This record gives sequence, structure tokens and C-alpha cells, in this order.
Amino acid sequence: APSPPKPPPVVLDREKLKREREERAIQQVRDAAARQQEQLEKDEKLRADKVKSSIDIGTQLDEWAKTPDGQSFKDIKVLISTMHTALWPDSGWKELSLSELLGGPAAVKKSY
Repeated sequence: APSPPKPPPVVLDREKLKREREERAIQQVRDAAARQQEQLEKDEKLRADKVKSSIDIGTQLDEWAKTPDGQSFKDIKVLISTMHTALWPDSGWKELSLSELLGGPAAVKKSY
């Protein structure tokens, strides 16, 4: 039995193929640039959020740790006895009274 004739070869349009290849390359560049821009915006937002949080937390800690005039820091015993007000809830810190810390340096060291 004779074999069926081969189909005629497909003639490819070089200009069309070149144009499609270039369009794909341009689209890939645009997509990569868009992803890069999106990542930069995410990074910038994250950085800004971190700076804002740092400022907020720093202000709260300064209010807790400094004397009312803001010029010096409170005594370590006072800070340890008020630590529960500066930490987050459920931090595991056991509230201590100032009287527990008045036993000298050993009492302070034992408490923290």
C-alpha cells in the first residue's frame, strides 16, 4: 500500500515571528518592572510602618522610664516595680511591689 503524501511544509512568516518574539520580550520586561515596583512599594510601606511603630513605642517607653521632667531616668527599683505597665498583656511578667525590691541589690537582681 502506498503511503499517504506528506502535507506541504508550513511557510512561516519571519517578520510575524520576529514581531511576536519582540512583543513577548517587551511584555516580560513590563511585567518584571511592575513586580519590581510593587515590591518597592511594599518595602517602603513596611519601612514606614516600622519607623512609626518605633517612634510610638519609644515615646511610650520614655514616658515609663524617665522622670516627669524628662531629663533623667527613674531608679531601677521603680522601673522593675512598674514593668507590668510597660509590657504587653500576658507577657508572663509577675507584678512586683516596690517593697519587695528594697532588700538591697540582691533583691533587685533576684527579681529581674
